Amino acid sequence: MAIEPISEVVALSCNKRLCTAQIAVEANAQVHSSSIKRILGVTATVSAEPTEVFSQEARVSGRVNFGVLYITEAGETLSLERSADFSDKINDAAIEAGKPYLAIKVVEAKATEFSAEEIKLLAVLELTLFDSRAQRTKYLASGGENLYTNEQTIEYTSLVSAFGDEFIAETEEDFDCDELLGYETATVIKNFDSQVDMVRAGGEFVLRALGRKNGEIFQKEIVCPYLNECRADGTRNGNLVDASVCVSSVETALEEGRLKVCFRARAHGFVFAKGQASCVTDAFSVACELKKECQSVKYAASKGVFSFADEIDGSITLGDEMPIADNIVAVTGTTVQIASAYALEGRVVVDGVFGANLIYFSSESNTLSSVVAEIPFSLTKSASVCERDEVVASASVARIKPKVRRGNELAIRAEISVLVSVCEGRSVEIITMVTEGEEISVPTSAISLHIARQNESLWEIAKALCTTPELVLVQNPHLELPLRGGERIVAYRHLKK
Repeated sequence: MAIEPISEVVALSCNKRLCTAQIAVEANAQVHSSSIKRILGVTATVSAEPTEVFSQEARVSGRVNFGVLYITEAGETLSLERSADFSDKINDAAIEAGKPYLAIKVVEAKATEFSAEEIKLLAVLELTLFDSRAQRTKYLASGGENLYTNEQTIEYTSLVSAFGDEFIAETEEDFDCDELLGYETATVIKNFDSQVDMVRAGGEFVLRALGRKNGEIFQKEIVCPYLNECRADGTRNGNLVDASVCVSSVETALEEGRLKVCFRARAHGFVFAKGQASCVTDAFSVACELKKECQSVKYAASKGVFSFADEIDGSITLGDEMPIADNIVAVTGTTVQIASAYALEGRVVVDGVFGANLIYFSSESNTLSSVVAEIPFSLTKSASVCERDEVVASASVARIKPKVRRGNELAIRAEISVLVSVCEGRSVEIITMVTEGEEISVPTSAISLHIARQNESLWEIAKALCTTPELVLVQNPHLELPLRGGERIVAYRHLKK
C-alpha cells in the first residue's frame, strides 16, 4: 500500500505586545480672575482609541484632561481644569491592519512655564498596542500503513474571542466640603473570569478627591468596586483571558455633603482556548526512502493574566530652601513606571518607580508647598511561570498613606496594584509533508544486531534496524521498556534464494 500522508493546519495564537511609543500633548490655561504665584501640582488623565490601523501605522486620537492646583498672589489656593484633544500616529514594522487594543497612561504631567495669567501644560503619554496574531502552521498528522512516525504532542493556545465593552460603575460617599478642587483616578484590576459567551471583569476604581472646607485643603480616597460582564462569543469556562480595564471618563456631583461619582470604563482583550496537536517529528518507511519537508516552528502560548498587590514605602528630605512640613494635606500626580518585568522559575519580578507630588502645610510660612517624590521598587510574586516566559506588566496606585516623620522628612507608603500578562515561548521541529522516494533494497543479511542506548524508544530501534516496531517486539520478547542500555536487539529476515 502506498504512503498516504495526511497534513493538518493549526492556528497558534496569543496576546502580543506590538509596540510602545510616547507622545507629548500640550495645552495653555488662561487665568483671568487672579494672578498665579506658585503651582502646587499638575494632574492629567487620558482616554484614547485607535481610529485607523494600517500596515506599519496606527492612528490614535483622544483627550487629555489637566488639573492644576495653584496659589495666587493673594495667598488663595485655587484650581483649574483644561482639556486638550490630540491625534497622532504610531509607526512600527510590527503593526498590521486589524483591530488591536490600546493601553495608554500618563508618564508625566507638569507645567513647563507660567506667568501671572497663563500656564503652559505638558503631558507625556505612553501608548502600547496589543493584538492577537494567528500563526497558521501546517503539520504532518499521519501517513498510512507503510509510514512509521515519531510524534510529539504540542500544547498551544488559539484565539476564541476578541472583546471590548463599555460599562459604568457608580458610587456615593460623604464628602463634606465647600468646594471640589479636583481629583485623580486609579484602576485596580483584580480578576478576569471566563464563562459561557462571557468574560467577567472585577476590581475597583479609586478616586482621590481634593476638597476645601472652611479654607482648609484635604483629600479623601473613594473606592468604587466594579464587576462587569462582557460579551465574548465562543468563550467557555476555563478559557484563558488576557485583557485590561481602563477609565474613559469620570463624572462627579457634589450635593449636600455627598459626592456622587460615575466611572465610565472599557474592558477589552482576548480569550484563548488551550489545544493540543500530535505532530510528526520524524518518519521512516521499510519500503522506500522518504523525501521530508521539515519546519522549525517558534510560537508563544498564552498563560492569561493575574494580578497582585504589594506595599512599598520611601521617604524624601526637604531641601534647605523649603519650609518645614507640619502635615501633608494631599498626594497628587501619582504615577507608576515599570522599568522591567521578567519571569524566573516560579516567580515574577516587577521593577519600577513610583512617583507622586506631596502637598504639605507649613505653619512656619503659613502656606502650602509641594515636593516631588520618586521611590524605586522591586516586587516579587510567586506564579506558575518559568524563565523562558515573556511577561508584560502594568501597574497603578491603589492606596496612599503619607506622613511627616520630622519637619524636613516626609514618608509615603503606597499599595501598588500590578496586572501581569504571561506568554510562554515554545519551539518544535516538525515534518509538514513526506513523499515517496526510491525503493529500499532488501538487506542481504539474515540477521541484524542493535545495541540499545539508555531510554532509547521502540520507534528509534525499529528505524535503526529497518523493520517495524511490531516485529521488534515479536522477535525480542525479552525487551523491557524503558531500556536500561546495552540490551542486544536483533531483527531476523527471510531471504529469498
